[in-house]
Amino acid sequence: LMAILECRVAGILVPLTALIHHRGLCVVAQTLLPISHATLRQGSGNGGRTVYVGTDSLQAKMALIGKQLNLCEHRVWNRDLTVSFLSYGPGDMEVHAIHGREDSYYIVDAARLFPPVAPSRNGPRHAYLF
Repeated sequence: LMAILECRVAGILVPLTALIHHRGLCVVAQTLLPISHATLRQGSGNGGRTVYVGTDSLQAKMALIGKQLNLCEHRVWNRDLTVSFLSYGPGDMEVHAIHGREDSYYIVDAARLFPPVAPSRNGPRHAYLF
């Protein structure tokens, strides 16, 4: 999410997120956003059964983010292979409209925006979160 925020594209927002370390535990805390299936504009909120394409204006904003992050555009399909759109991010990344703010969006579920990092030979064993 920080990478998206640092692109500074007008109208694109991410949830406030805090990483909390306390007594050997690590917790990621995020604000609750006023989003639902009704506000979903691009991506999929149900594992690819339904895919939302988004407006041309939203597609342009996502293209700016993709180009700044050096990500390649690719086609995302729904499960039935009947609906598709061109995307710079994963198909399950959700882009939601912000109520009362025209042409403004929240981006959530961006965990798969970047490819996984290959483990190093000298790194921790059995680690999968980098």
